[in-house]
Amino acid sequence: MRGILRWLGLAVGAFCVVLYFWQKPRQVLLGWVLGPAPTRTSPGFQSPHAPSPPLRRVAIGTMISPARTIAVYSDLFHMIGQQMGEEVTILLKKTYREVNELLLNQEVDVAWICTGGWRELRESGKVELLAVPQVNGQTSYRSYLVVRSDAPYQTLAQLQGGRIVYSDPLSLTGCRIPRQMFEKFGFTPESFFSKSFFSFSHDASLWAVRRSLADVAGVDSLVFDFLKTHSPEEVAGLRIISISEELPIPPLVVGTWVPGAERQRWQGVLTSLHEDPQGAFVLRRLGIDRFVLADPQRYQALP
Repeated sequence: MRGILRWLGLAVGAFCVVLYFWQKPRQVLLGWVLGPAPTRTSPGFQSPHAPSPPLRRVAIGTMISPARTIAVYSDLFHMIGQQMGEEVTILLKKTYREVNELLLNQEVDVAWICTGGWRELRESGKVELLAVPQVNGQTSYRSYLVVRSDAPYQTLAQLQGGRIVYSDPLSLTGCRIPRQMFEKFGFTPESFFSKSFFSFSHDASLWAVRRSLADVAGVDSLVFDFLKTHSPEEVAGLRIISISEELPIPPLVVGTWVPGAERQRWQGVLTSLHEDPQGAFVLRRLGIDRFVLADPQRYQALP
């Protein structure tokens, strides 16, 4: 009987040891082999008590459709996070208003905003310009008014009574500038057009015109030109009927609660990405030459 009990005890003990190793094999073995964990980390060993890398939350307005936005921008911010030694999480929002609210409520630290949303953020005093993309040597963009190629319209006045699709209520190129173009005729856009609606992305606005759901769309020239090069089928059958003046390009902004030294590091990483082969590759995929520091004066008096 004693022999049976002894073997039963050994079996239970062995089971407990196996269970312990099964739950935490790596921690237990390293603890036994290496002894007490070092107080400083090294390339070969990460202390279990070492602080996690800082988490920075980045918001992006959907200037293009959400699926395309995350596919295009995730590699960029993953690379920035690696170079910063920070974990970067991307948040997508349907509207530019939602992106602004995330910043104003300090729910994100960095955002790539529409230029049309900058005025509210600047007046809050909570957000600063971080950097801007340079595209084809320029830090400007325009609003395009786009119609179908087979449409009879040759002038803006001929669009009276038609249907217009805007991208977002805060969009400079997709709403505010197009509205101003038609206000020059002495009409409000509501009285000039028979119907207006929002698509909440520039590529969706182009799709609406191609499908005859709208007669004209106000769109971001950067998006139109990018699609013309990389997805020409999405602008096939469309033509530009009017082009606005040059406007300051959509900027990256940062909350003032982010420490000044870290903001400068973000700027340093962004403005040197084009010097790194992998960074240059990611930028080319986005149609961007490089990032440069913003000129605050250009963003003071927006139309």
